[in-house]
Amino acid sequence: GRFFGEENDEELLSYINGFKQIPLPTYFIHGSEISKRQTPLIESLGPEGGELCSNLTYLGNCGKKIINGLSVCYLSGSYDPTIYSNPSALMSLTKGRYSEELVEELLIDG
Repeated sequence: GRFFGEENDEELLSYINGFKQIPLPTYFIHGSEISKRQTPLIESLGPEGGELCSNLTYLGNCGKKIINGLSVCYLSGSYDPTIYSNPSALMSLTKGRYSEELVEELLIDG
């Protein structure tokens, strides 16, 4: 699904600014749906992710985290065949698309 949905940032900002509360811990990754306005927000958290507001956490680009005793592997981005098998894409997200090397590393570490 699209966590951020369409270009409507108003609802997300109401949580970030503390006007609304998220009742339960919520963890998310992103696909290719991040808008130009949301990109700086996600990038400000860095590749390791972080908390956007109380109970709302971006997990990060990829990795493994223990959440309440549960081991969770995650991979943000989306599949693009021109990047996936491209050796120059290396171990990072390229324009929101992941590479085969990144997936393999996650499988080995996960």
